Amino acid sequence: MWVIGAEIAALTAYLALEAHSHRRYLHGIPIRIHVNGTRGKSSVTRLIAACMRAGGFRTVAKTTGTKPRLIYPDGS
Repeated sequence: MWVIGAEIAALTAYLALEAHSHRRYLHGIPIRIHVNGTRGKSSVTRLIAACMRAGGFRTVAKTTGTKPRLIYPDGS
């Protein structure tokens, strides 16, 4: 029975480390913009990303829907 307890303890420690790492990465992103709604989110996301790139910000954008895309800092 102590083997299962050790596995649960190891899994809990791993998940705590993963959560800490995730929070640290999120705090490393200075500006985050969330686009929400029912229609036009992909278009708005692309426009916001283009404006941010034009303003000199290093930008990554992600769209979902019928054609999910990841838009890289170079605009590709």
